[in-house]
Amino acid sequence: MYKKKNKSKGSLVKLGLFLGAVAASGYGFHEWGSNLVQRISYNVKSSVKLNTAQDEFSMAVTCHKLNKLGCKFSALSNAYNKDSKNPIIVGEYGIALTEANQHDKAILVFNKLQSITDLSLRHKASFAKSLGEKEYYNDSKEWYYKAMREQPDNLKVAEGMIEMLRKSNQFPEALSIIGNYNLSVPRTQKVWERLSMDVKNDFKAFQAKYALKEITVSKIGNHFFAPGVFANAMDMQLFIVNEDSYTTVDIDYLNNMGIQFINKGETKITAGGSEIEAIKIIIPEMTFGAWQLKNVEAMACKNCAFVAGKSIMSKLSMEKSLVANTTIDLLSMKEK
Repeated sequence: MYKKKNKSKGSLVKLGLFLGAVAASGYGFHEWGSNLVQRISYNVKSSVKLNTAQDEFSMAVTCHKLNKLGCKFSALSNAYNKDSKNPIIVGEYGIALTEANQHDKAILVFNKLQSITDLSLRHKASFAKSLGEKEYYNDSKEWYYKAMREQPDNLKVAEGMIEMLRKSNQFPEALSIIGNYNLSVPRTQKVWERLSMDVKNDFKAFQAKYALKEITVSKIGNHFFAPGVFANAMDMQLFIVNEDSYTTVDIDYLNNMGIQFINKGETKITAGGSEIEAIKIIIPEMTFGAWQLKNVEAMACKNCAFVAGKSIMSKLSMEKSLVANTTIDLLSMKEK
């Protein structure tokens, strides 16, 4: 008799909670629209602790669609606590933690996810961001390169990588990435115009404070890029690094910028499979990477790419390494 009475009481409590949830949610149609029934059901089941991990995840998806970020995060957190082995739930929770700037927790969750499944592009990018925010720069770099390899034209991922490199004072490598994208994804020349200028200015300011002995550049596409500045020039150029080529520069740029050079006579060079007219020149002074160079021999031609060839690279040592299938070059001045 006692048990039956208690069961009836429990049913009445549940009914009361349900009616209360309905009444409390009545005002919310303008917020939840066609999802209001789902929200009411979720609230009622939450009140009696009957929501499953899937219920929580479904609510997180709905909250995401409605741009209710607090609701999304709460539901994902609940889903993770109920099922921390579901790769979809774990992955989305890790991304949500990164978005909420809870980077320590995000790193732990992504490490857990690696033991369950392979990371997707979104996971890699979020993991890389959290690692960078906690100043695990080498690990962050590795995961950014993995993400960029998976989808090279994803500018958001590349921008995240560039910002991480700026934060860690790795400006030449950031400029190397910008150079690669300017060549392979031409729209970045305009889209990243301000970003490129900011990184260049950061590098100049850093050089003014610190004497660098080495710089790092990377090869995302077919080329390495490294920064160079001609004496008395205000702007910085990104040079393609090719130790087997001539050093080449754009003659119009030199003339327009008033860059001094010594004319050693006309000649012809092969570029892109065609023979073109050029001028042998000597550049009295320039900065390449972190180093002041004097009397640099080069070929100047109309619309020539800026290439750091034999006359520059013969003065430098190159130490190659591989990070996430991306070739990294550590450049330093050769000892005399």
